[in-house]
Amino acid sequence: MNKIQKISGLVIGLSLILMAGAAFWSMGSLLGEFQTADSVQQYELLKENQGDLSTHLNAWIVIIILDALVSIALITRYHRVHPTRAVLTGVVRLIYTFILVVAYSSLSLGLTSFNTGVTIAEFGQVTIYLEEFFSIWNLGLIVFGVHLILWARLISQPKIVERILQILLFIAGAGYIITSGGPLAWEGYTEYGDTIQAVLMLPMVVGELGMGIFLLVQSIRSKKE
Repeated sequence: MNKIQKISGLVIGLSLILMAGAAFWSMGSLLGEFQTADSVQQYELLKENQGDLSTHLNAWIVIIILDALVSIALITRYHRVHPTRAVLTGVVRLIYTFILVVAYSSLSLGLTSFNTGVTIAEFGQVTIYLEEFFSIWNLGLIVFGVHLILWARLISQPKIVERILQILLFIAGAGYIITSGGPLAWEGYTEYGDTIQAVLMLPMVVGELGMGIFLLVQSIRSKKE
C-alpha cells in the first residue's frame, strides 16, 4: 500500500464516521421524527428545536463536504488496482453528492423560513420545502445504493473480513435501491415497507460504515509498519 492509498483510507474511514455521527444526530433528533409526524407535531418539533436549526444545516454542510472527499478518496484508494472501476465508483458517488446539494437547498429554505410567528400558510410552505428535501434525497439514495454495489466490486482478493464487508456492501447497496426505489416502482410496497426496512437496516448501516472503519484501521496499521 503506497502513501496515497494510506491517506485515502484514513480520509474514507474518518469521513464516514463523522458523517454517520452527523446524520444520526440530525435524523434522530429532528428530521426522522418530522417525516412521520402530522402538521401539528411537525410545528412543535421545529419549535422545540428552533435553537438548533442552524446546527442541523451546518451538520448537513459537513456531510456534503465529507461526502465529496470520500468520492475522491475512493478513486485514489482503488485506482492502482481497478482504475476504471475506481473512477466510475467515485463519479457515481459525486453524482449522489450533487443530488444531496440540491436536496440541501430545500432543507435550508425550509429551516431558515421557520419561526414561531409563522402563519398557517407560511408553515405550509416550510413543510413543502422539507418534503422536497426528503423526496430529492430519496432519489439520491438510489444512486448511493448503486455506488455501494460498485464499491463492493472494487474489493479484489478479499480476506475473510473484507469478504464479509464486501457482501454487506452488496446487500446495503441493494437495500438502498429497494427501500428508496420500491415506493416509486411498486404500489404495494407500503404494505411490506416496514418489514423490508427492518430486515435491511442493519447491513445498510454496517456495510459502508464497517468498510470505512476497516480501511481506517488498515491504514493506521500500515503507517506503523
